[in-house]
Parts: sequence; structure tokens; C-alpha cells
Amino acid sequence: MTALPDYTVLIPVWIKDNPVFVRQSIDSILRQTYRADEILILCDGPLTNDLNEMLSKFETENKEVKVIHFTENRGLGPTLADGVLASSNAIVARMDSDDISKPERLEKEISVLEYGGYDIVGSAIEEFQLQPGDMSSVRILPTEHSKIAQFSKTRNPFNHMSVVFRKESVIRAGNYRSFYLLEDYDLWVRMLLSGSVMHNLADALVYVRTGNGMISRRGGISYLKSQIKLLNAFYDYGFISRLDQITGVLARCLITLAPSKLRGLIYSVFLRKPNSGDSCEN
Repeated sequence: MTALPDYTVLIPVWIKDNPVFVRQSIDSILRQTYRADEILILCDGPLTNDLNEMLSKFETENKEVKVIHFTENRGLGPTLADGVLASSNAIVARMDSDDISKPERLEKEISVLEYGGYDIVGSAIEEFQLQPGDMSSVRILPTEHSKIAQFSKTRNPFNHMSVVFRKESVIRAGNYRSFYLLEDYDLWVRMLLSGSVMHNLADALVYVRTGNGMISRRGGISYLKSQIKLLNAFYDYGFISRLDQITGVLARCLITLAPSKLRGLIYSVFLRKPNSGDSCEN
């Protein structure tokens, strides 16, 4: 088998990130069975002294780590867009600052991306609260391109922290844009419309932290407005019908405006069924 290509990992960090979680995230990337030759830590605005000192140490001790500081907090979309443009490699991986990649994650994903001829590859995720393995919640998404395309009309087809993609395919689709908590979903749909070929692995390759305010962030007026804006954009793109748009808005109103405890129950019971391709987070 031909050697796998070099790749870049993007890890966005901001002032409210927990230094312990950030360290675990970066360590999990440094411990990959197929290591990245470039890891870009994207600092979205000023950070705490603890975060700055820790990231500086990572950069000093690991030649592949490069810390990029942005002077203002602009949000995830613009930060990732700049990260994509700054990447030195044709293949780019996403990683969240509070999650943990399994050691084999990137070797498996890049192998499938490269030899399967895909533009983007994601994986299932295993959620945890305090430490990996303390929950039975696995989010598995459709694996085949045609099913991913259909699924995308109503739900996010990728676990964003699990994906690897071709830089040129993301730029062809318009790169990341500013879209509150939904910048990834918007990009995936634009990639579909630009002809990208997609795949998901059924293996859970990333441990994802469910605490840290995840459920509360998926509620409230601001998030609902962002979801409605996204559905309007999908309609304008010609990706969904008017009926899909209306039913999507109604469904999201019910979930997003529900009390946090009820929303958490909906996620755990209906949208996080173990070993189910129907589980999903918007």
C-alpha cells in the first residue's frame, strides 16, 4: 500500500476552554498511530494565561504544533476558515478542544479518504461525561453517500469533530462561514451541492464530552434564530423544499425552546440511540 499523505489538524481554542480538556485533546492528536506533520492551534481571540502558557509549551516541545493567535474573538466559522487557508497540506482534519481522538482515528479516516476517493470522511462518536466509557451513548450516522445526502435535508450528517476533508473541496464550496453553532452543517450542505463525495465510518473514533454546557447551548432564542436562518439558506440553495423548510422550523422550535432537562431527555432517548443510524444532533 502506498504511504498515506501528510495532513493538518485544526484545533480551535477560545478563552473559556478548560486547559485540562485542551491538553487531553492535543495529546490525543500527538498520540495518533499515523501522526500529523502539522497541528494548527487556532486561538479565537485573547486567552487566559494558563492556556497561553500551556499552548506555548506544546509549540516548543512539538515541531508539528503551531499556535496561531487571532487578536479578536470572531467566532468558530471565520477562525476555521482562516485555519483551512493556513493549512500546508491537501488533507485537513477537524478536532474539538474538549474531545479525545482514539489513537487509530486519523490513520483509519485518511486511509478511507485517500483510497476511497472521498472528499470528506467522518466517523461515529462515543459520548462521555467524566471519562471515556462512562456512558452507553454512541452517535452513528449514515455511511453511504446517497444516504448522507438524504439525511442532510433534515439533520447534520457528520459528527464535526470527527471529520477529515480535502482542502480544495472545502474551498470550492466556499469554505467555512459565520453561522452560530451551525457552521459545519452549512459547509457540509454546500459541499454536497458543489459535488463532493462523502462517507462516514461506523466505528466510534472520537470520545466526545457531553457536559461542558452542550445541552444548554442547543437551546434558546439565539440558537433557534440560527437554525431558522440555516433552513432559509438551505431553501435558497435549492437543497430543500418549502415543506421541508416549514416542518424543519416547527420541529426545531419544539426542541430548542424546551426546558434544558426536557431537551436533554429528547437528545438521550430519541436522538442518541446506541447503534442507530438515526441518532443525531442538529
